Amino acid sequence: MKRILTFIALSVLLSDVSAQPFALSLNNVNGSPYSCTNLDDLGTYKRLRVQSTQNSSDGRWELPQTCSFPGNVWRPYIDAEATPIPFNVVIPPTGSTYGALWNANNGGVPGRLSPVTNGNYYTFNVENITCNSGICNSPHIGVLETPYLPVTFPTVTQNPLADAVGDNVPVTITVTSSASPIENVFLRYTINEYVNTTIVPVSFVGTTGTAVIPGFPIGTVVKYYIYSSNKSQSLIESEVLLYGEIVHDMSTLDWNVNTTGANYPYTVINITPITIQYLKGIKQSNLNDLSWKLDCSNVNAVNVYLERSNDGINYTSIFSMHTDPSRCAQPFNYKDANFKNGLNYYRLKIQNTDGEKKYSTVVALLNNSNSFEIVHSGLNPVNNDVLSIEVAAAKSLKVNSRIFDMSGRTLKISTYSLNAGNNKMNTDVSGLASGMYCMSLQTNDGVVRTIKFVKR
Repeated sequence: MKRILTFIALSVLLSDVSAQPFALSLNNVNGSPYSCTNLDDLGTYKRLRVQSTQNSSDGRWELPQTCSFPGNVWRPYIDAEATPIPFNVVIPPTGSTYGALWNANNGGVPGRLSPVTNGNYYTFNVENITCNSGICNSPHIGVLETPYLPVTFPTVTQNPLADAVGDNVPVTITVTSSASPIENVFLRYTINEYVNTTIVPVSFVGTTGTAVIPGFPIGTVVKYYIYSSNKSQSLIESEVLLYGEIVHDMSTLDWNVNTTGANYPYTVINITPITIQYLKGIKQSNLNDLSWKLDCSNVNAVNVYLERSNDGINYTSIFSMHTDPSRCAQPFNYKDANFKNGLNYYRLKIQNTDGEKKYSTVVALLNNSNSFEIVHSGLNPVNNDVLSIEVAAAKSLKVNSRIFDMSGRTLKISTYSLNAGNNKMNTDVSGLASGMYCMSLQTNDGVVRTIKFVKR
């Protein structure tokens, strides 16, 4: 799936052109009472945002080929009005529902909207239609209601600017104004041309946000872009399981894609000739003991930074040194006595004299607690039939693991031993069907932590 902002080429077959809705017609929303406006063509889908000029429980919508009636039109009903279209969910094109169904020669019945509110903004997203041998699909749609004007994204900056080392890639995003508390901004990336994608929440301080794309093997081609939505990450990912990747388009308020090509692409290359052999952390009674090993034999000198974070997003340096290849051949150690209560995240940043940077994986340590925490507690996608999670334990202990489906039915039970410090747990889930599941971890003392995960 490529996102190049172009108009449909003249070479497109006439049957395909006639099967596309290019306009949005509304009654009792932003007109007196009628309005019809051409949709913005965004390549993979079409979009139009309107601001309501009235309170109305009688709003109507339809998607004509053009604003000149009669003609082909996409309407949800064949001959009778039924349930109004809800806001902020994905609407599939299913017969006898409120999906956008094709009707020839001005046939069908317009759809009814849920009540609209004067002054609110309504973003209509419509899937592009594809045709095969003259048979064309009806589109998914989504109507997003917001009491605010969504933010736009003037700049997206990747570091490094072009290709990147295989650890992680920080991306900086600016917005026109501070986002509403109920507006979420995501970085969406793929390593297989959008067959599958992952979204990463963008963390903002004022109008500047950051997100990190995780490391991939050398040679991997990564593509990404930024979009905003009034939906949560968990809702979007649960809808993807039902309707596929089109959910991201239907959930988009605004986006920033690379105007010079298909998204923001880079290829993972090893531009910094430094190897981070390991970063380890051990929790002790009154300090966190960090140790690491580097190989920088191919450079004259590097700067080494040990960074700490309390949220896993914003890091500050707590130790730094300038070192040469001979010192790099020896292990490093740092004892952190100024940690915060709860989870503390640590990573290495290695920078050579040319300014090229490399980051280690992250180690999390739990302090001032006798319990444990799951470090990555978001919606975890499963790769290669293995669920991999990180667990920070304040002391050595055993936990009982239970995997269950969304109805609560237990599917797998296991027991794991955790060491004081950072632990990586790998669980075989090859026997599970595609869908959403939960994993709970419980100690003998009754402490329970639970995460959701998605089996592709």
